[in-house]
Amino acid sequence: MWDVLLLFSSICTAVVVGAPVTVKGHRGERVEIRCSYESGYESNSKYFCKGECIFGNRNFMVKSGSPAQDERFSLTDDKKNRVFTVTITDLRTEDEGQYWCGVEKRGPDVLSEIMLLVKYVVVVGAPDTVTGHRGERVEIRCPYEHGYESNLKYFCKGKCIYGNRNFMVKSGSPAQDKRFSLTDDTTNRVFNVTITDLRTEDEGQYWCGVEKTGPDVLSEIMLLVKYDEKPPEVSTIRPFSKKSTSSSSSSSSLASSSSASSYFRTTELNLQSTSMNPSGQTVHHGAGRNVIVIAATSGGLFIIIIIVIFTIQKKRINRRSINEYENVDPSAGTYAALDLRSRSSDLYGTLTLPAF
Repeated sequence: MWDVLLLFSSICTAVVVGAPVTVKGHRGERVEIRCSYESGYESNSKYFCKGECIFGNRNFMVKSGSPAQDERFSLTDDKKNRVFTVTITDLRTEDEGQYWCGVEKRGPDVLSEIMLLVKYVVVVGAPDTVTGHRGERVEIRCPYEHGYESNLKYFCKGKCIYGNRNFMVKSGSPAQDKRFSLTDDTTNRVFNVTITDLRTEDEGQYWCGVEKTGPDVLSEIMLLVKYDEKPPEVSTIRPFSKKSTSSSSSSSSLASSSSASSYFRTTELNLQSTSMNPSGQTVHHGAGRNVIVIAATSGGLFIIIIIVIFTIQKKRINRRSINEYENVDPSAGTYAALDLRSRSSDLYGTLTLPAF
């Protein structure tokens, strides 16, 4: 009789609601399990037990109002939304198994079954470093083994922790950033991730992932984004022309100066050299050399002007000397000659230099 009553009491100590819920977590990471309850149980005690959770032999992992037997387990009760959350950190393989979300009350407790699966991630190969340039595009190749052709592939950034993975792009789903795209070449067993308009903030740690039953297969990618600075622009001196000036004291000097002026008017000084900088761009060098050419040209022009004026003055003196021969006796055909040495002062005294 007492055995029958004890069996009946054990059966009636809990009411199981809903179908079992499967929750997946990854070893070494954290997982959150949400347990909802009905209105009227806000102030009731809640618990999370492992195993069969039989009355009188329940293995409470954590219970509201009591310290957890394992510090990795914690429980928070959101009474407004009528849901309590159990968090397990540093998930371990031995954590896998059957659990129960329980609400303690008069009469039978209310239980809902949880099946926890603990997955572990398999990292294959050494980290690959991929280098790209800002504003350009980069392609990242992620090979995988035979048998995973139909599995989902993804590309996530950062630590890629289960439950908090930052998927940049995933096969079968739209990318969160349109610059990222994923194509799967199942024939060659490699999926390619393309990033366009590469930016500085794209630099960092990424993972190529293949989703499968059990641990996902990950391979680490380190993306480096280079910023190529353009070499500074080199300003060049504008080509210029040098015109000569001349004296306008006589018609012959005008002709000479016109010829000289015409020559310098059509001749431009544009002496520049070129060289290649390390970036392969042409750089012009000519400012210092132009200054030397300008000085040399000015000096040559000054000398030509002096020679032209000196020639004009000499011709003028020669004409004066011829006119100063006096005809003494035209019938006799004899002339009295002047002593030019006595007029040497006239020849040199009348030579004047132009002002500059």
